[in-house]
Amino acid sequence: MELTRSEKSRQTSQRRGRELAEKQMRSSAWANIVVGEFDEFGIPQPPSKGPHTPRCTGGHDLAPCTRWAGWRTLHPGIGACRTHERTRKEKALGAWTMAHLIAQALDISPWEALLLAVRRAAAWSAFYEMKLAEVPDNDDDALRPGGTAYEWVLAAERTTQAMARYAKMAVDAGVAAMLVQQARNEGTQIAQVFNEALGSVDLTNDQEIALRSALRRALLALETTAVESGKVVAGEPEE
Repeated sequence: MELTRSEKSRQTSQRRGRELAEKQMRSSAWANIVVGEFDEFGIPQPPSKGPHTPRCTGGHDLAPCTRWAGWRTLHPGIGACRTHERTRKEKALGAWTMAHLIAQALDISPWEALLLAVRRAAAWSAFYEMKLAEVPDNDDDALRPGGTAYEWVLAAERTTQAMARYAKMAVDAGVAAMLVQQARNEGTQIAQVFNEALGSVDLTNDQEIALRSALRRALLALETTAVESGKVVAGEPEE
């Protein structure tokens, strides 16, 4: 099917953003981008402010932007701030720079880095949503601050926001929406396995927390092995 003018323009902008990110990766400027910490999904994050965070790459010589790189964007710590990230090319540049950072830290391709982040965040978002679904309909107190299920409420909100952020970043980069949705579906399937494993035995709260941690480590190890063996591969979308 022939692409519309708008679709062609979008793909061109995304390709240019990707090319700029690859050029940046080969420059000395890339050496200044560091990994801060890994989030709860095992995805590296650059520091969003402080001595190791550059300033926004927007603005110009006479009026450089003083905000932190990536301020209020999907890629805090990298690239232009929200004010100066005006075009699709700039959004793609930020997304691909982040993808290269993740890929370098995890030793995978940038394409897989974007989908891996979506898959892992989707797994935990779905898992916590399943835990909330187990709360009886008439037990609203359990969902309020201090309630027995309030930790699930906070975790569901946190992981769902992260999943949405990674999914939008992948789309901005030009990863096909179909592949992004596939990664989300795979994450949901992983969550179902987690939930069934937890529900198959009678555990205390401390034991459940420990098992959840063990399952997280197993997931990270399993996905790393799959990527290295070539079992998890994301093809580049057609231009």
